[in-house]
Amino acid sequence: MDQTIKLWNIQTGKCLKTLQGHTDWIWSIAVSSDGKILASGGSDHTVKLWDTSTGECLKTLQGHEGIIWSTAFSCDSKRLVSSGSDGIIKVWDVNTGNCLHALQGHASHIWCVRFSTIDSKILFSGSSDKTIKIWDIHTGECLKTLQGHTNSIRSLTPSPNGKAIIASDDDQTIKLWDIHTGQCFRTFRGYGSGIWAIAILPKDASGGQILASDSEDQTVKLWDINTGSCIKTLKGHTNWVRSLAFSPDGKTLASGSSDETARIWDIQTGECLHILRGHTNWILSVAYSPNGKTLASGCTDKDIRVWDINTGECLQVLKGHNSVISSVVYSPDSNFLFSGSADFLIKAWNVHTGQCLKTFVGHAHGIWSIVISPDGKTIASGSEDTTIKIWNIETCQCLLTLKGHSRAVISVAYSPNGQLLASGSSDRTIRIWDIKTGQCLQILKGHTRWVYAVAFINYDSNVTTVKHPILASSGEDQTIRLWDIETGECLKILKSPPPYEGMKIAGVTGLTEAQRATLLALGAIDESFAIPAIPNPSTMNSKP
Repeated sequence: MDQTIKLWNIQTGKCLKTLQGHTDWIWSIAVSSDGKILASGGSDHTVKLWDTSTGECLKTLQGHEGIIWSTAFSCDSKRLVSSGSDGIIKVWDVNTGNCLHALQGHASHIWCVRFSTIDSKILFSGSSDKTIKIWDIHTGECLKTLQGHTNSIRSLTPSPNGKAIIASDDDQTIKLWDIHTGQCFRTFRGYGSGIWAIAILPKDASGGQILASDSEDQTVKLWDINTGSCIKTLKGHTNWVRSLAFSPDGKTLASGSSDETARIWDIQTGECLHILRGHTNWILSVAYSPNGKTLASGCTDKDIRVWDINTGECLQVLKGHNSVISSVVYSPDSNFLFSGSADFLIKAWNVHTGQCLKTFVGHAHGIWSIVISPDGKTIASGSEDTTIKIWNIETCQCLLTLKGHSRAVISVAYSPNGQLLASGSSDRTIRIWDIKTGQCLQILKGHTRWVYAVAFINYDSNVTTVKHPILASSGEDQTIRLWDIETGECLKILKSPPPYEGMKIAGVTGLTEAQRATLLALGAIDESFAIPAIPNPSTMNSKP
């Protein structure tokens, strides 16, 4: 997020150089085969070529009309290819910086480009349109289109012998393709994805409490907090779901997705009431106005949109940030909106006029999350710079900086009385802070990967005997955890069961060892089977 590239000595751990020049997030880097040139692509729509020995920027390649997701050098390092959100692959002459070809044919984002390991003119590309294409970069011709994936293709790896390509997609599926025939000859299926966001509905019609969680598996799940069971799964998004918010009346739920849409759902029926279209990239944050009339969405296209809940109409497009909008939140009176961005800034907006009223400056890196206090007087922000800042809304003054996390602060949440703040981090911990003193009261440990979201839940005797609010958290480890914030105890863990949980496959014939191991990983049971050990390369005999 700091828009730099760092070169490290992997033996000493020392940073050798810092390459500066990009003006936005950097998503891709590639190194030439001789190690002399580094290519980088990012959200500023440019590709830069760097001299790795001096750190000098040799060339800036312009022409893309969107984020650069992937870059790759040919085997001989004479050509560089770049791909991105504009759905175009560009072939560049490394020496001159000239664009030799613009390869068109994909219908959406191109997430990955890779050259053949044996032929510098053959290129592979994987896209959100669910296809892999094979190209001749000398002629610009598409030689083959491989179809069979059911979701965005994120990664491609050519085999060393140049005969096959390995592709992985958002459905946790890996496919092996024969390059010459275009046929898929093997499929490996996995399960599970991180939980990016959670939202709490304090009471439903029956008096219970409902928690909503979203995920990279394109679904939204509704959980009964009392029992820990999943009561409903909302399906409709066609890419990762990144953000959630319940309406003030508890009747609807909003979700924002990487499929560039926000959806409004009926909680009781699970029906999708509106699909909100207009953004041109991932929607990272959604928020209802307290009066329930509008919804705000923040996106990686750098825009904030304000929507009419009843009609689905876009009422305002707020422009002013220079990078990704990671978080949006309304003021208690619904008249003002606050936004946090990867451009290090928080902005305050008049919802009715679209005017930017204030800018809060102080973070040293991008902002992941913002939240407004229950009394509407302060805002808390969590940042890539590892700190949390508490701001006075009227004066834009930073009142307090909370330090303790060792990595980015991904999520922040105020307690119902506004006296405590919870923060979740990529350092895998949650911290509970006293807002008045700035003291860290608890460090909650249990998540095994990034903590994506935190939210307070009011005390309910059906959930726990604890006589104070509890905290819910979700993370990349695919779990939702409920915590006693005073003792630090984890009270409950919510997790979707694997798809084949409990299936007994002992004695089943016709399964290969790999197939049997895959079923076991997905929850099947076979007491007679042991997953085969991975051979140690140092003990393997080399073949002539």
